[in-house]
Amino acid sequence: MQHSDLSISTTMADNEQAPSDGEATPAPASGGKKMLPILLVVLGGLIFGGASGFFMVGPAVAKKVAPAAAGAAGAEKAEAPKEEEAAAEGEGGEAKVFLLDNMVLNPAGSSGQRFLLVSIALRLANAEIETELKARDAEVRDAMLRVLGAKHVEELSDITQRDRIKDELRKALDEILKPGSVKGLYFPQFVIQ
Repeated sequence: MQHSDLSISTTMADNEQAPSDGEATPAPASGGKKMLPILLVVLGGLIFGGASGFFMVGPAVAKKVAPAAAGAAGAEKAEAPKEEEAAAEGEGGEAKVFLLDNMVLNPAGSSGQRFLLVSIALRLANAEIETELKARDAEVRDAMLRVLGAKHVEELSDITQRDRIKDELRKALDEILKPGSVKGLYFPQFVIQ
């Protein structure tokens, strides 16, 4: 008898959960139909926002960020050495620009976690100094790295300190070369990471 009672209770439980053939299944709550327009609006907004960001805002931001990433001196690369060189040539001098390219160093106090990538353009008083710079390239690079490596990240990233840093670099060069050999010093590349 126990076996038949068990089968009856199982059958009754099945009947309570599953609708009979004559009954219609209950319709899902109308909340799903109300959510569809909201989901479509949200999806449309995401698509529109992504597309406008990609095609309009992204390029505008990239134009502003690119010079900052290369350092504010990126503009100096194209303009300042050429203007200064042209002015010196107009005075009758044979100005020459010498590039100390792609020097990498760890700033003071960074524990090797930060680095500075810098290129230094030197406007020389005359073309003969270029020969001396090439012969003493390692010594000149070492002097530049020594001065820059003594600076902290905060000091290097402060644009108002750049002229003071350039003066210190020029003094270091005057100790290696004849004083006055370097007429101008520029940072065509100055990137801190």
